[in-house]
Amino acid sequence: MRRWTSDRRPRTLSWSSLLLVTGCVVLVLVCLVVAVRGRPAALVPAALAGLLALREVRRVRRTR
Repeated sequence: MRRWTSDRRPRTLSWSSLLLVTGCVVLVLVCLVVAVRGRPAALVPAALAGLLALREVRRVRRTR
């Protein structure tokens, strides 16, 4: 665990990153519901949105 020192400013999260991840999570949930209701092709956009959200989360963590 890192210690917080007074010479470091607290880091902020970009609004665009937050909106991207939130939108991708909502899209994944909607696609999963559609897939459960009988349209398995909805799993493709769900996987793409999930991968995009994962990439953005990893990018944000790497810059922190």
